Amino acid sequence: SGKRNELNTSSETTKSTNLASVLNSIAEQIGQVVINEGGYDQQFYKLPETTSAVVFQVEDLEKGKSNTLQWNLADLDPSKVEFDTYRKEVRIDLKTRKNEDYIQERTDNIPSVYTDKLSIQAQDIESARLLVKLFKEGIDLARKAYKDPFSEAYPNPSIEQALAYCQKSIEEV
Repeated sequence: SGKRNELNTSSETTKSTNLASVLNSIAEQIGQVVINEGGYDQQFYKLPETTSAVVFQVEDLEKGKSNTLQWNLADLDPSKVEFDTYRKEVRIDLKTRKNEDYIQERTDNIPSVYTDKLSIQAQDIESARLLVKLFKEGIDLARKAYKDPFSEAYPNPSIEQALAYCQKSIEEV
């Protein structure tokens, strides 16, 4: 296995404030990666009409195998975004919060399975560092964009407030 690297973003450049611009920056960094005679053709984009639902498509050029993964950026764990190197490969590994299977994966159009992790190939270590920074920033912005009416109304709820909210929110069947 390769050498693990994590990026300390505290000394990085100033953060973007717009989730859409962060997602565009991620998409610009992801593309075709050539490794020896093989490589990967990759695409990343946000689903239209959503705030933070994204799609990552990758084709293994040597094996002719393609994967499509779809997830909500807010479901990823920012502490589990890191890059790894192995021989000539540099990849970004992403995992979901609490290792929940929230990432939908289709391989060569075979019906979907769900997983808790994915990897994206990077051109080089500098690109991997930038992608780690952008993903961490994007996850943070996606979590902020996700509106949870209960936590907004009650930042530090008591049991009574939680019970009253649940009773008010759930209709009798």
